Amino acid sequence: AGSEPSSESSSDEAWYKALTDGKKTSKRAKRKLVAKLRAKTEDDERRDSWLNRVHQDYRNQMSEQFRPGPPNEGLKGIKLPLPEKYDGSKDVEVFDNWFMAFLRWLKLSHLSSPERDGECLAALGTYLEGDALCWYNNEVKSVHRTKRQWTFEEAILGIFDCCVQATTLHQ
Repeated sequence: AGSEPSSESSSDEAWYKALTDGKKTSKRAKRKLVAKLRAKTEDDERRDSWLNRVHQDYRNQMSEQFRPGPPNEGLKGIKLPLPEKYDGSKDVEVFDNWFMAFLRWLKLSHLSSPERDGECLAALGTYLEGDALCWYNNEVKSVHRTKRQWTFEEAILGIFDCCVQATTLHQ
């Protein structure tokens, strides 16, 4: 008996059964039910809007720090203190303080230019620990990662999304 391949996932089938109490329904009714389940809600739209604004704020901070300026000759020979490591804390203030300190350190270390994005990305990994480092290693550096090329900006936003964003929405 040949059956036609289904584009529906097994989780879709589980949803059908749960929502229809196991009663038989037409394929059209199932498709409508899945469409309703997958439709964006007002909360989703609010979250997406909020997240886009937050991402833009972080992008603006990075572009300000990476803006070309005159060479800073006054810092030669001064040993800069290293920034703290970010551990993946869910507290947005902890992330913001670490982020701003790390950007200042990149700027004072003369790494904050678009041409040095790869070096910024590599330096980022050395100033992470805990959940943040785990995300960085799995998503940015792992041989099994799904995205092959990352920018510093994408990695920063990815760390925010992984570590901070989910809990921030509920506060």
